[in-house]
Amino acid sequence: MYLVSRQNVYNRMFTVYSVSDIQNIVFSLTLSSAMVITALAAMSGWVLISSRKATERKTEDFYRILDVMKGAREGNLEGLIQIDSDNEFKIIADAYNETIASLKLQMENNKKMAQLVAAAQNKQLLSQFNPHFLYNTLENIRYMCKLEPATAERMVYSLSSLLRYSLDGSKAEVTLKEDLEHLKNYLTILERRFGSRFGYEIEVAKDAMECRIPKLVLQPMIENAVKYGFGNQLNLNVELKAYIHEGRLIMICRDDGIGMSQKCPQ
Repeated sequence: MYLVSRQNVYNRMFTVYSVSDIQNIVFSLTLSSAMVITALAAMSGWVLISSRKATERKTEDFYRILDVMKGAREGNLEGLIQIDSDNEFKIIADAYNETIASLKLQMENNKKMAQLVAAAQNKQLLSQFNPHFLYNTLENIRYMCKLEPATAERMVYSLSSLLRYSLDGSKAEVTLKEDLEHLKNYLTILERRFGSRFGYEIEVAKDAMECRIPKLVLQPMIENAVKYGFGNQLNLNVELKAYIHEGRLIMICRDDGIGMSQKCPQ
């Protein structure tokens, strides 16, 4: 079967006839259609594969961000988000990393500041000695020198040991055992000063004796109990306990003094 077409040229002086084999035309159209369909299928496949890879990469970046943020929520600030692809998740990751770096720097500064404050407070505690206590002790020693010279001698020894320990700035931390030895001198002076009006009980676990504590921690505990506990009452008993609980040193100071007002001071 053939397809014949006719066309007049040169002012109808000539007539041109074109004869084409229909099978060749059908074959050409089929081949062209097949090529177009193949190209469209290849493009669709490429788009699907590219989209899938992009989706998988973004999903992986998303879960990576979630994992690091979950760790930060649990207290782990060491994790940083590493995003290699150049997309919106990289912007989020960079912003998060900058925030965490700034937070860690702030925390480090706060830690250093807290250490400086603690050191300053400790130095203040070491350099501080209650002048009223010292005055009253010296007055007691003055009277004891006439009435009981032996007692006055023991009070002088306890006071000198107390001052020597308080003014020694060679070490800021001591063992609980060392601070207890210092406390005994203080308690000796209190016993001589108040006599039977003052009583105390110390109970320290053996495994707590070697715990290191800031110097002069125990004395202010007893000192505050005496200062605010007596009030208008005649006698005062103070109890001091120290023990290890769940890896921590627990120190408790109790007294049977007048207590505190239920109404907080303004």
